[in-house]
Amino acid sequence: MTIENLDNSPPATPVITGPTNGKTGVELEYTFVSTDPDDDDIWYWINWGDGTTSDWIGPKNSGEEITVKHMFSTKGKYTINCKVKDVVALESGWGSLEVTIPRAKTSPISGLIDRFQNLLPILRYILKL
Repeated sequence: MTIENLDNSPPATPVITGPTNGKTGVELEYTFVSTDPDDDDIWYWINWGDGTTSDWIGPKNSGEEITVKHMFSTKGKYTINCKVKDVVALESGWGSLEVTIPRAKTSPISGLIDRFQNLLPILRYILKL
């Protein structure tokens, strides 16, 4: 570490905003923002909580919001975590946001159709459709 880096401070823990509920297979949009006390450029790294992560996103100006879209493919409760690093690789704490993706609702009719798909040809024959 050089002398000039001794006075450097890590970026602030990022703030994450966006929907806390969604549906499987639907892209959701999240905003991330952090500041660096030294006004250094920063990079964001996101762990979506579903086994996927982003690459480092940046450089961005201190205080510049970024918007990132993500789609959850299965129902569940997820914690989005994000950290930020500055130009000398000092890292922030973890910002987080809880997201619930409930099971997609189906109508009773579609549930019956799914269960008894092999009976449809017989019903069509009986009803002469």
